[in-house]
Amino acid sequence: MNTLEDRAVTSAHQWDDAVKFMESTLTGQLKTAQERSRDMVGPTATERWLYWQSKSTEQSSRDATVQELRKLLESNKDHGESLAADELTTVRKNLETRSVSVQEPFINDTWKQMFREHFLQQALTNMQECKKAFYHRELATSQLHCDDVVLFWRIQRMLHITANALRQQIESSEARNLNRQVKNILDSLSHNPDMKRHLVTGRQVELAEELKRVRSIQEKLDSFISALQEEKRS
Repeated sequence: MNTLEDRAVTSAHQWDDAVKFMESTLTGQLKTAQERSRDMVGPTATERWLYWQSKSTEQSSRDATVQELRKLLESNKDHGESLAADELTTVRKNLETRSVSVQEPFINDTWKQMFREHFLQQALTNMQECKKAFYHRELATSQLHCDDVVLFWRIQRMLHITANALRQQIESSEARNLNRQVKNILDSLSHNPDMKRHLVTGRQVELAEELKRVRSIQEKLDSFISALQEEKRS
């Protein structure tokens, strides 16, 4: 069954949360991929001119390979994640005409990085189209291909459930540890007279005992005064 047809996401709020989670994840992954690509091909012409930077030999070869591979992506936006043997041969020969000599593993490695960035960009573009698709399930299913939003909603829900379970487990574990520590302390106190004396002495304890004595004296004085008054009346 199609993930949209099972109506797993039951509210627009859940859909929006899933889209935000998907956007955040893809944006972070795309940023990492773009940084990796920049490191792979080296500084741009502007950066070389402004900051007196230069490309290494490998970076120059990568840059030339990227330019050839970009032609493949531009001619076929839905290209698969692997290059065919004839495509590898074509790219390698085109590079040879530019005096760039590279082997097929080098081309494949460059392609994997390029395709990852291309895939993430396409996913982000598609996600933007799916933002308001909650109320148009048929359109989302047939044309927009928003199944990934539901997938991210399931992942997010699983993470929430897992986090709650872990929190409850930690709280329960901490409660057991605290109970065990209190019990150990009480057991130690029961077998340590010096510690018990230390706990039941101190300025506050002394003040309480003095207050108790003052209250006792006050009660005795009140009784004595009452007795004197009774004697006078008699």
